[in-house]
Amino acid sequence: MARDKGKKKRRGFVAGAVIGAVAGVLLAPRAGKETREKYFGGGFDLQGQGERFGDVMDAEGQSAADRAATLKEKIEDTRDRLRKRVGADAE
Repeated sequence: MARDKGKKKRRGFVAGAVIGAVAGVLLAPRAGKETREKYFGGGFDLQGQGERFGDVMDAEGQSAADRAATLKEKIEDTRDRLRKRVGADAE
């Protein structure tokens, strides 16, 4: 019985791979040659891609730092409100 489940999983995997490959070929927006030229035709500009990646990471880092600062302010405000409320309830 365990072997049957294994066979079914393998058949399902192979069928999915074949269906995916056929769908990829049929639904591709460009021919393979055009796609390769688009991505690799002008040469592979590793330095340019590295610079673009660095720019994106810097922007994301700043965005994350801004979100962290905003979150810290909200936490401090909530803490102060809770301390005031607890202090008022204790009196």
